[in-house]
Amino acid sequence: MTTEKTPDILELSPGETVSTCIDYQGIQYRGEVISASSWDASLGAPIQGDSFFRIVFLDSYEPIDTQQIQDARIALCVPPRSERKRERVLEQERRVLKEVRARYAVPEMERALQETQRQIYAAGTVVTHAGSGLLSQTVFQAGSIREWVSVAAQALMSWTYPRLPVDASSFPRTLTYSDPELLFRGLVQGDTGTEAIAAVRDFASGLGLAPPPNAGADGFEGSPVLRIIRDETMQLGGSWPCDQLFQRMAHVHGLPYPLISLYLMVFLAFADPPAELRLRPDHRLQTIDGSPYSGQTVVAETVASLKFTPQLGAEGESLRFASPVSWSAISLYFSPLEPELAYAGDEAGESESTSLLMETLNTLQADVRRVETAMNKLGDALGDEMPEDAAALLDRFRRLGRSQAPDTALLSARQLFGTPEGLARGIARYRSLQTVADLAGVIARSARYVHEAHVPDDMQPLALTRQALQATLRLSELAGTAFSAEALLDQIEQFREQYQHAYRKDHDSYCAEMAALHTQLQDADLQASALERLNQIGDLGEPVGTESLERQRKLQSTVQPCPATGAKIPLSKTPTCGRCGFRLGSQAPTAEVATVIGEVERGLREQNQRLSLHVVHRILGGDQDERIQRFIQVVQVSDLSGLANVLDSRLAEFLREVLSTR
Repeated sequence: MTTEKTPDILELSPGETVSTCIDYQGIQYRGEVISASSWDASLGAPIQGDSFFRIVFLDSYEPIDTQQIQDARIALCVPPRSERKRERVLEQERRVLKEVRARYAVPEMERALQETQRQIYAAGTVVTHAGSGLLSQTVFQAGSIREWVSVAAQALMSWTYPRLPVDASSFPRTLTYSDPELLFRGLVQGDTGTEAIAAVRDFASGLGLAPPPNAGADGFEGSPVLRIIRDETMQLGGSWPCDQLFQRMAHVHGLPYPLISLYLMVFLAFADPPAELRLRPDHRLQTIDGSPYSGQTVVAETVASLKFTPQLGAEGESLRFASPVSWSAISLYFSPLEPELAYAGDEAGESESTSLLMETLNTLQADVRRVETAMNKLGDALGDEMPEDAAALLDRFRRLGRSQAPDTALLSARQLFGTPEGLARGIARYRSLQTVADLAGVIARSARYVHEAHVPDDMQPLALTRQALQATLRLSELAGTAFSAEALLDQIEQFREQYQHAYRKDHDSYCAEMAALHTQLQDADLQASALERLNQIGDLGEPVGTESLERQRKLQSTVQPCPATGAKIPLSKTPTCGRCGFRLGSQAPTAEVATVIGEVERGLREQNQRLSLHVVHRILGGDQDERIQRFIQVVQVSDLSGLANVLDSRLAEFLREVLSTR
């Protein structure tokens, strides 16, 4: 069983292992403290993983073959040889003291027990790989078990790593296991938080990482560790298995795993030629937001998106150079453009991948021209210009499509879009522009339809739907990042359905009113004709109602019922009836017709009064004109108030003769 806490051999059960930390040359290191009732050869096996020392406490004396201690970082603390009786007494004393300590926690008992243990091991031997080179009196000089472990571990580490590939002399404090993550955030991810800035200030220079390495052959000359990674990877043919890399960097060069992970991620971010980390199929890498990292390769462009992983070696298969071109990087950049490129240079051969990439870029270049042409035409139709950012995006994709080889394509992608995520966002935006271009005809026709589809403000919510659609049917909106073709088409269809339903209903109501008004005007036509004839008789005085007569003639020509019914009106292409031109919200001129007819009637009454007055005066004056008698006969046949019904041209001429004779 292994736990991680402050080691205390007074509490350790036989076979229990405690993980602990010490400081060595300004860096924190982990190691093991083990209590053993007897010697086992496995206790002398070489140290693996992220552990750098092993301190073993034997409960009783046992002769040890130093050849069984296979690692210079292992120290075996052996009590002195003693008589059996004396061992039993010491063991009984230890047991009693432990029980008292556990029950009462008396400080004096604590010190007494530790002192007993110190004296026992100080009188014994510390066995190491090189023999008894570590004096027990030196290790067990102080009374604290933490100090015993620290002294022993410091000595073991100094034998193994007399010099580390870092300069810790400038460290203001010990570099702990949590500091590499802060350094990664500050150096690679650009974190400007207080903790990250402080970590960079305190440790980056001594680690050879300040400022971050520049791209280029000399970029790592300030960091011995990065040079080791670069040189040994090259010596291995450009690929270094991660388990071997971490084993060597930890146990040969003396670096804790989190620090190795930091150097490896910095190397991936800045190496030139570019390097990449091939991941295990079941890797557990995560991005900054905590979501799983979807790729199988970490390249320079994706390092900054990762959450720091202290045990990066457990997630990676191998570090390798990607010269002259990284197909892993190409797949990360261009797979959103062509999904088959996700397997570029891997499952597919490089020749096949190159052909696919060049074909994709040629297609892109031609499509950019198509999209740009369609967008400009649509802008003309809408009376709008393409937004500057959309035009700039098309220009970037046009330049990307001109790439003639994989390496220039990758270089262009990096220069134009920065990161795979930047290109992916650009592609998503470009897909939206493609959709707008594909729907340019539909959009232009819909915009014209909506513009011509008059909807009065009081017809809500249809008027609001039209206003919202007009705001959407602008190139600046259509070329935006939030454009959705499906949503737009649904919005257009919804408006058409609502508009056509309202139009057909109002059209039929309007036309019914127009038909009724048309009948009224026809019925009033006799009165209008009679008034016109009476106005032509000068003896009746000045003509009356001439303007009303003109308005009535105009109304008769305009107030016409539409022969089409709502259900049969073709509204798919134009928003108005092709026969009557009715606009939604238009009102039939009911009031105007009533006014005009009323004015004509008043004019006719006035002329009738004038005519009656003339005739009466003639009769009262004793006029015995034969025509007067005939006029009286006419009146007897038709009441003068209904004269309009019989006042034709002959009767009008007769009246003119009657009135003109004195």
